[in-house]
Amino acid sequence: MKRVLGLVGSYRPMGNTELLVKEIMNNAGEDCEKVLIRLTDLDIKPCRGCMACVFKGTHCRIKDDLYWLLKEVTLSDAVVVGAPCYILGAAGIIKMIQDRLIDQTLFAKDQKRSTRTCVSAIAAGQEPMIGYSPANVSRLAATFGEYRGHTTSIGQGQGECLMKPEQLAECKRLGTLLFAPDYELDFPDNECPLCHTDIFQIQEDGTARCATCQSLGKVVVDNGRFTVTFDEETYIDHEGHRLHMQRIMDSGPRFQQTKDQLGEIRNRYKRMKWWIHTPETKGPAVLEV
Repeated sequence: MKRVLGLVGSYRPMGNTELLVKEIMNNAGEDCEKVLIRLTDLDIKPCRGCMACVFKGTHCRIKDDLYWLLKEVTLSDAVVVGAPCYILGAAGIIKMIQDRLIDQTLFAKDQKRSTRTCVSAIAAGQEPMIGYSPANVSRLAATFGEYRGHTTSIGQGQGECLMKPEQLAECKRLGTLLFAPDYELDFPDNECPLCHTDIFQIQEDGTARCATCQSLGKVVVDNGRFTVTFDEETYIDHEGHRLHMQRIMDSGPRFQQTKDQLGEIRNRYKRMKWWIHTPETKGPAVLEV
């Protein structure tokens, strides 16, 4: 039996994020096991930047719930990642997990990664404040397997995100795509096919690079209309993402060659101990001190 894992990146029980993830999973079919994890319930610590995973090829040394989370991912045939957007980006737990996944050894024994399918969803209160949140969740989802699509639903009240028929239709589309055998990647104009963001860096040669995943689009100007297009030759697929991460892992030997020189640079700043520390008082009362 196929297994669908829903990752809810929201503290709010029965909030719009949870409802979106459940509606997508509900449309994956009745003949599959469905399990949910509330990411905000987990003990996920921030990356310390020690780079042991890059320079020494070891597993992440931090002992928290990340390994358990990834084990549940490896047991699943499909993953749905959802998060709320408060101010321009997805909830912080998404970025916290992304930072830790620089350690590609975590996926060394993931036998389903090449066949696992993933989709993502953002629940936002107002459309102008969506910002780069779709890119946040889509990139995390794409780390787990073949990425197949995203939806952003607008609604402030709990349940408002699924009030409109078109919102329900989007969830049905994504749920159906999880195990669709004849899936083909869509390339809409002015949208990165992998990140589903419309934030681009315009290059000197007239191309447009996705500001998040670095997929390269083509800029077309027709009758004063500016359009960014992507095709199968320009966007970064799962293999491209793997190669990017491999280049990071290969930077270890280069660091070892310049270790003494870098140490001299750091030593110039050791005496600059200008840190201040938090008081015992916590919360709004600090402002009154």
